Amino acid sequence: MSKVKSVTAVYNKEYKELNMELGAKIYVAGHKGMVGSAITRNLESRGFTNVFGKDLSEVDLRRQSEVEKLFEEEKPE
Repeated sequence: MSKVKSVTAVYNKEYKELNMELGAKIYVAGHKGMVGSAITRNLESRGFTNVFGKDLSEVDLRRQSEVEKLFEEEKPE
Protein backbone atom coordinates (compact mmCIF):
# COMPACT_ATOMS: atom_id res chain seq x y z
CA MET A 1 0.00 0.00 0.00
CA SER A 2 1.35 3.43 -0.95
CA LYS A 3 1.86 6.10 1.63
CA VAL A 4 -0.47 9.09 1.59
CA LYS A 5 0.72 12.70 1.74
CA SER A 6 -1.35 15.80 2.40
CA VAL A 7 -0.86 18.57 -0.17
CA THR A 8 -2.43 22.00 -0.45
CA ALA A 9 -4.19 22.93 -3.67
CA VAL A 10 -5.84 26.17 -4.70
CA TYR A 11 -9.26 25.85 -6.29
CA ASN A 12 -11.56 28.82 -6.92
CA LYS A 13 -9.31 31.01 -4.75
CA GLU A 14 -9.69 28.64 -1.80
CA TYR A 15 -6.95 26.49 -0.28
CA LYS A 16 -7.89 22.86 0.12
CA GLU A 17 -6.00 20.01 1.71
CA LEU A 18 -5.83 16.91 -0.47
CA ASN A 19 -4.62 13.48 0.57
CA MET A 20 -2.83 11.83 -2.31
CA GLU A 21 -0.90 8.57 -2.56
CA LEU A 22 2.79 9.15 -3.19
CA GLY A 23 2.50 6.95 -6.29
CA ALA A 24 -0.41 8.97 -7.73
CA LYS A 25 0.05 9.88 -11.37
CA ILE A 26 0.32 13.68 -11.51
CA TYR A 27 0.47 15.68 -14.75
CA VAL A 28 2.19 19.08 -14.62
CA ALA A 29 1.49 21.36 -17.59
CA GLY A 30 4.48 23.51 -18.46
CA HIS A 31 6.87 21.19 -16.63
CA LYS A 32 9.90 22.76 -18.33
CA GLY A 33 8.96 26.35 -17.48
CA MET A 34 9.81 28.27 -14.33
CA VAL A 35 6.54 27.58 -12.47
CA GLY A 36 5.92 24.07 -13.79
CA SER A 37 9.46 22.92 -13.04
CA ALA A 38 9.19 24.37 -9.51
CA ILE A 39 5.92 22.47 -8.97
CA THR A 40 7.51 19.27 -10.27
CA ARG A 41 10.55 19.65 -7.99
CA ASN A 42 8.31 20.42 -5.01
CA LEU A 43 6.14 17.35 -5.56
CA GLU A 44 9.17 15.11 -6.06
CA SER A 45 10.85 16.51 -2.93
CA ARG A 46 7.72 15.56 -0.97
CA GLY A 47 8.07 11.97 -2.15
CA PHE A 48 5.72 11.82 -5.13
CA THR A 49 7.19 9.34 -7.60
CA ASN A 50 4.92 9.51 -10.64
CA VAL A 51 5.03 13.18 -11.71
CA PHE A 52 5.18 13.77 -15.46
CA GLY A 53 4.86 16.39 -18.17
CA LYS A 54 4.54 16.40 -21.95
CA ASP A 55 6.36 18.51 -24.52
CA LEU A 56 4.54 20.49 -27.20
CA SER A 57 5.70 17.85 -29.69
CA GLU A 58 3.73 15.28 -27.68
CA VAL A 59 0.56 17.26 -26.90
CA ASP A 60 -0.63 20.73 -27.89
CA LEU A 61 -2.61 22.04 -24.92
CA ARG A 62 -4.33 24.55 -27.20
CA ARG A 63 -6.15 21.67 -28.90
CA GLN A 64 -8.94 20.23 -26.80
CA SER A 65 -8.93 16.91 -28.66
CA GLU A 66 -5.25 16.39 -27.80
CA VAL A 67 -5.87 17.26 -24.15
CA GLU A 68 -8.79 14.83 -23.96
CA LYS A 69 -6.63 12.12 -25.56
CA LEU A 70 -3.82 12.80 -23.06
CA PHE A 71 -6.15 12.43 -20.07
CA GLU A 72 -7.85 9.35 -21.52
CA GLU A 73 -4.55 7.58 -22.24
CA GLU A 74 -2.48 8.69 -19.21
CA LYS A 75 -5.28 8.83 -16.62
CA PRO A 76 -3.62 11.26 -14.19
CA GLU A 77 -5.19 11.67 -10.75
